Amino acid sequence: MLTIRSATALAVLATVAPLVTTAAAQVTPVRGDSLRRDSAAVASPATAGVRRDSTLVPRADQPRGVDAELRAALFDIIGGRPLQALNRLDFLTTSPVIVAGSGAPNVLLAREDMLFLLAQAQYRLGMADAFRTTAQQLVSSSSASRYGGILRVQLMLDAYRRGDYQQVVAMSDGVSSWGGRGLASLVAGLASYSAKNYPTARTTFDAAAQAGGEFSGYARYMSALATVAADTAKGAAAGIEALRAAAGSAPGEFADQVNLAAAQLAYQRGQFDAAGTLAGNVSADGGLAAQALFARGWALYKANQLDASAAAFRDFGTRYPHLPERDEARLMAGQVLLQSGRAGEASPYFQQVADSIVAEAGALQARAGSAMTEAARSLVAARAAGLLFLNDPATGKTLALPEAVGSDVASLAAALGSPVPAGASADSLRAELVSLADVETRMGTLTPPLGADFPRRLVFLTGGDPASRAGYVQRSQALRVADVSTRMAQARLQEATDAQAAKIALLSRLQVLLGEEGARLNEVAARLTAVRDSLTRLAGTVNATRTRLRDLMRGQAEATRLMATENAARLDSLRGALGGVLRPEDVTALGSERETSVIYRQMSEAIAGNIDGAFARHPVVLLQDSVRGRAERIQGLIAETQSAIASSSQSVNDELARLRAGDTERVRTLRASLAAAETGQRAAETQLVAAVEAELRARATRMLSVLRHDAEAAEFGSATAAFFSAVDGVAGATRTSGTGASAGGTAAGTEGGVPAKLAAPATSSTRPPGGTTSPR
Repeated sequence: MLTIRSATALAVLATVAPLVTTAAAQVTPVRGDSLRRDSAAVASPATAGVRRDSTLVPRADQPRGVDAELRAALFDIIGGRPLQALNRLDFLTTSPVIVAGSGAPNVLLAREDMLFLLAQAQYRLGMADAFRTTAQQLVSSSSASRYGGILRVQLMLDAYRRGDYQQVVAMSDGVSSWGGRGLASLVAGLASYSAKNYPTARTTFDAAAQAGGEFSGYARYMSALATVAADTAKGAAAGIEALRAAAGSAPGEFADQVNLAAAQLAYQRGQFDAAGTLAGNVSADGGLAAQALFARGWALYKANQLDASAAAFRDFGTRYPHLPERDEARLMAGQVLLQSGRAGEASPYFQQVADSIVAEAGALQARAGSAMTEAARSLVAARAAGLLFLNDPATGKTLALPEAVGSDVASLAAALGSPVPAGASADSLRAELVSLADVETRMGTLTPPLGADFPRRLVFLTGGDPASRAGYVQRSQALRVADVSTRMAQARLQEATDAQAAKIALLSRLQVLLGEEGARLNEVAARLTAVRDSLTRLAGTVNATRTRLRDLMRGQAEATRLMATENAARLDSLRGALGGVLRPEDVTALGSERETSVIYRQMSEAIAGNIDGAFARHPVVLLQDSVRGRAERIQGLIAETQSAIASSSQSVNDELARLRAGDTERVRTLRASLAAAETGQRAAETQLVAAVEAELRARATRMLSVLRHDAEAAEFGSATAAFFSAVDGVAGATRTSGTGASAGGTAAGTEGGVPAKLAAPATSSTRPPGGTTSPR
């Protein structure tokens, strides 16, 4: 029985083996009852006598298969794997599959859901152009009621990043019924503020603050700034008080930002003591400490607290040598020395500053070529070129939002009518201010790093050509799309090569199993052959014994028959010879003897006539035929199974040889796609490197001009101090208003003794404070 069972199993295995090489790519979704239904069909009474393939083939159910793919894409997005989701959805959108409409029965996710998830994947990957195209299809369709709220907020953010403030304001009314109203109002307020529509901006910021949530504090802060910008004469005092109140309730770095803005506003209004106090409230180790220290130095200087002002300026120049204001702070420290009547100290100090600036300018001019090229390549390779285009990170004017803003887990689940998956972590909507510390941290983690000879002050030099920023945005978007295309091509190629490797491993294992089963079957066949040989010999012995017994019994029966005939003849002869003298009892005895002879003759004739049939019905002979028949059937099954194993082994060997010979057609196609994607990526990188290099060279030119002007101011200050020191030793302290550092200012930002960034700070009506809201 074991032999038969093993042979049957091998027959089934041989049937399955050819399917391994052809059916791998034809898997279709299966309904839960399809296997039972197919099993019942195989075992039905009508087909019980028909030999069928034992392999169960699931029935195709494409709509449910698409539904399963869409749910997998949703889980990928929720799990922070938007690239995998985009890979699935891109396959569905570009393949000839049937995606049911929203009205199809028994289908939970349909074409509109596919487009929505596609838009979310594109949004999280930063594919702005593709996202807008996909999102507009849904916003303008009948599905707008389901997805319009989320998509409109995301479209608003996209429009704000592009500077299309009019569209932001126009779209803000479309999200009033969605939970993202606070974010929408904040973005709309920033757009109105950037367009200098301050009354509308203030109203919108107030609405965002009333909506509560993560952005309410920033909205109150912006509302105060809008109040000041709308009425600089009357609103300044109220704005300062509002900022003081907001700073008291603001957390962490945001409180520093509010205090810094209040200090700048107080400085504008001539409230120098208040400005110094507010700037001092900023954390000394935070990301806004540099700008706060610089503002405090100017506030103390204007408040005639010269020693404290000089200490602040010197501290700034020492701690932040990489910032553009470093030379301005050092010049102001020398200015304080002059005003304090310390002309003897001021002259060598100014000369030291001048020598330092001249050396820095010379080094910058010498490295303006190769250093800019290598820095541009490093920034682009690390995908960190955006650090150059932040909106004044030293003053914290860039608001960073997470990639998932507007599409958190709860919002996605609600839009799709699905509960939040178990174990899914909620996306944080916490906004962050991009500060100097963030930029420095990112610069320190570049791979490859910036060269040691690269002047890092160029990273923090702002106020360049707007066209350069626009060109960067366009080329960086092209590179982002190229990055996504390359990563998708790599993922698809990896999937194909992994599938090929898994297939080779599976077929190799199947090859081993077929070889082992074939070897075991050969052993069974050898044992069966030996048994059949033994049976043949036993059958010969049984036949010889049967012939011998048959001949013996047939001879005995013939002899008995002859003896009975002879006795009957002798009795007849004796009765004839003695007929007259026999007594009655003798006649009776002779009759009995004759009857006995007849009976013996009949018995011998019956035995002789039925001896062959008796041997044929003997159990030994019958069992011999049964064993022979079974052995022949087993031999036939073994031969059939051996043939199936040989055929399957040949199929497996052929498929393994094909797979091991090289890439399949699909892998070759994917390798070509990856090569094309990498070519496009290199082209996009080259274009972006050119744009970044041009920006760095332009900044280097501006920086050289600033350094030359500051060097001239330092040399003039040194000469002025030496002059006053030579005239009467102390008179220069009362006449320092004639120095270039005070009257003419410095190119780094001094205008008539007042720093340009404080005379017209980022929070004034001439410069939007919101910055960009691009995700980090």
